[in-house]
Amino acid sequence: MMVPGTERTDLRGRQVAWVVLAGSLGVSLSIVGGLIARQAWTIPYVLAGLPALLGGGAGLLAVFSVAAPIVKADPHRRTTNPADSGTSVGGQIVQAQVLLYLAVVSALPALGTVLAGSLTHSGALSWAGAGVGVLTGTLLAWIGGLFATGQLRRRRSGPAVDPAAQGNHAGRRPKGRRPGAAPSADFSLAERRILRPVPGPAPAGLHRPGRRH
Repeated sequence: MMVPGTERTDLRGRQVAWVVLAGSLGVSLSIVGGLIARQAWTIPYVLAGLPALLGGGAGLLAVFSVAAPIVKADPHRRTTNPADSGTSVGGQIVQAQVLLYLAVVSALPALGTVLAGSLTHSGALSWAGAGVGVLTGTLLAWIGGLFATGQLRRRRSGPAVDPAAQGNHAGRRPKGRRPGAAPSADFSLAERRILRPVPGPAPAGLHRPGRRH
């Protein structure tokens, strides 16, 4: 966002790009899954959940991009070590999980409407879930974009550059960390509480170096 006054246009364009990319994948997977399952009762759930998830995701990404950005160095200065960014490895994983949980929550009203129609044997109510999904997704995307745009405009009127962000964009590493060094498991207590109930093996690179698992 190099041109002042274009925050809204730039951010809305990024949201549209997200919806197009994620939506094309979601629609493709939904069609393939429907052809394989051949279960007609799943159609209202897909039509209700997909637009809600897309819109909710677009709004959440806009909010998190300005409220809790993961600062990266310029492309020509980046390394393969995720710990060389300005955000800890634990923080990046926790943020991804929080985004996932909130995206699921954004689809609950639409999916709840379809479920209520199924339980009451009301076809009209089940199909109304699609409208609820579109309405919910549109509203969340608009609110998230509005919040992010306001934050960007306020920052325009404040200090020009955050020193911490400037250091990371320049490719400066946190003190005490060697280039290419393996990331340490420097999770805070809050991050550990969020990560603890997640089943499955830990992602590669999160184990402490020198230990075998």
